Amino acid sequence: MDPTLLAVLSIFGGVAVTAAAGLLGAWIQGRREHKKWLRERRFEAYTRSYTLLQNWRALKADTDVMIAESKRVEHSTDPADVATRKRVNAELQGVKDRMAVVFADVTECESEMQLLGPASVQHAINALTMGVVQGVDNDTWSDLAMTYAKTTRKVMSIR
Repeated sequence: MDPTLLAVLSIFGGVAVTAAAGLLGAWIQGRREHKKWLRERRFEAYTRSYTLLQNWRALKADTDVMIAESKRVEHSTDPADVATRKRVNAELQGVKDRMAVVFADVTECESEMQLLGPASVQHAINALTMGVVQGVDNDTWSDLAMTYAKTTRKVMSIR
């Protein structure tokens, strides 16, 4: 073979191998970056959803206490009870307004989680949400929260 042709083929072969290695490296780096991005978004969505559900649960408990107090003095004409009823109703409206904001945030988070996946985490957060809506007892809430924590840890590869 002609030495000039051999030199040219060696140069172009080296360039082709270098280009292929560069493309492979870029592809691998792109996958790494995507996995990192997905992990960060999932972590944010998972922790935010859990925190919002805890807040919503606490607000719901406050609301239940206020409603019971309002019903206790509902038909009373005693001036102290009338004042209590007005105060509780005003506080109750504030708590309901905060609950509406938290509920909107929970819905937004659950939408994010549905996009980020996986389905196992979505099922666990849905169970927690239903726990808040149904007003489950503390033991049931703890069980649901533990299931959610285990599911998210598994997905996030947290030991």
